[in-house]
Amino acid sequence: MVLVNCSVFCNAADEAMGDVCFPLKVGNYWKYNLETSYNISSVDKKETQNIKEVEVLGIDKFDNMSIATIERKAYMGDITFFYVQSNNKIFLLTTNQLDSDLIYGNTKILSSLTPDFLLPIEERKEEKIKVGDKIIVYSVKKSQVTKVPAGIFKNCLLVTIIDSHSNVQKNWLYPNVGLIKSEFKSADGNVKVVNELKEYEVIP
Repeated sequence: MVLVNCSVFCNAADEAMGDVCFPLKVGNYWKYNLETSYNISSVDKKETQNIKEVEVLGIDKFDNMSIATIERKAYMGDITFFYVQSNNKIFLLTTNQLDSDLIYGNTKILSSLTPDFLLPIEERKEEKIKVGDKIIVYSVKKSQVTKVPAGIFKNCLLVTIIDSHSNVQKNWLYPNVGLIKSEFKSADGNVKVVNELKEYEVIP
């Protein structure tokens, strides 16, 4: 087990794309333990455990946007998705969402999507953000100690998003490493998905 301690603030912009706490550079690689649990009924709970691998394949720029192409290998098969950075926000998009209008600079689609991160990634008090015709709640705070298979990380930043349906997404980030843990909980408590970092290779 590795003990990691760092006082680096997460507001230094990555030269390629993203942020020191979410570094998107070609070749960066992360492997996660993926655990999914859900209640089929009030007494029936099922859990599955798998491995998920994520790698940055390329970064392109279009007008005011940067687009990182990501390959994900997991038990359900390999897929490609995208992180789009625009107006100090980072969005996760599928291939279907990244349509021709977006590629040619029409960012209207982004106004209806919930951002994964606001840049710079730094401590923020809870705030309400309008997304299309809905409101989300976004906050960032320090997390004292976060333990995952890749090590024990001190002073991470915990990004919490509560969507308009009261589903909760939490992401733990660490400088020059990136996402070390994520957790999604449905509003009704029936679905929980947890990713924990197992291995990583990040270009400084």
